[in-house]
Amino acid sequence: MSNVSTLRLENCQIKSAEKFKAVCAAIDILEKETFIRSGQYAFTNVFVCPDIDLIPFYESSDPTERLIAGLCIHLHVKRYGERF
Repeated sequence: MSNVSTLRLENCQIKSAEKFKAVCAAIDILEKETFIRSGQYAFTNVFVCPDIDLIPFYESSDPTERLIAGLCIHLHVKRYGERF
């Protein structure tokens, strides 16, 4: 049996930088409160408003913000084939 947990984010819309920050904080709390040491993230049908500048989050000192912003940037490039 694997000790890797999967956090799933499905069917949601992140429409502002404040909401993005709140999602990152919620993921961070889930990891800490459930003692997740090794995890995978699954994003399904997640919309991040293109007006949100993810670069400041990607360059943040908060590791969760960096990770989630990096995943969202990767998904954007994968979906649309554009550099972010």
